[in-house]
Amino acid sequence: MLFRPLKPWRVFGIRLPLTPGIIPAKRHELATRMGEMVGSHLLTSADVGRVLERDSFRRELKGAVAEKLGGFLDRELGPVESLVPALYRGRFRDLGALLRWQAVSAVFRRRALRLIRASLVSGDNAVYRVLKRLRTRVLPWAELARAGFSPRVFDNMNTPADYEAVRRMTGDGRGTIR
Repeated sequence: MLFRPLKPWRVFGIRLPLTPGIIPAKRHELATRMGEMVGSHLLTSADVGRVLERDSFRRELKGAVAEKLGGFLDRELGPVESLVPALYRGRFRDLGALLRWQAVSAVFRRRALRLIRASLVSGDNAVYRVLKRLRTRVLPWAELARAGFSPRVFDNMNTPADYEAVRRMTGDGRGTIR
């Protein structure tokens, strides 16, 4: 009668003694008392703290995490596009095309001006589409330096604070970078 029956039995509307069993009837109280006993007598927070502070425990934990993480990172996941849900793959491809052609810094010949101006007038402000129509070449920094370009000429200027920083650098107000 400790564990069974799980529910009280009734005969002619009268509950039979020791039903439900003692454990099912007092299970919430029993669980609370067991938790208190374990916490106060068997495993205290101080005990857990001491174990966590041990170098041997830290080494073992670090090794286990490194092993699991290494196993996860070493898996062959296939192309990045396969990780993107099918519903969003078209947008992912568009983003890839945009980033592939995004000009971080650029110097254009004057003859590119006509194409750039026409693109802007038509409302197409996507730099990557203009770059697809131009013949482009990536120059190594050494070549740019030999041509007289300062490293600061390619600083981004996205905010008013960036603009003010460039103005302070130039000092002469004409945009000459020192």
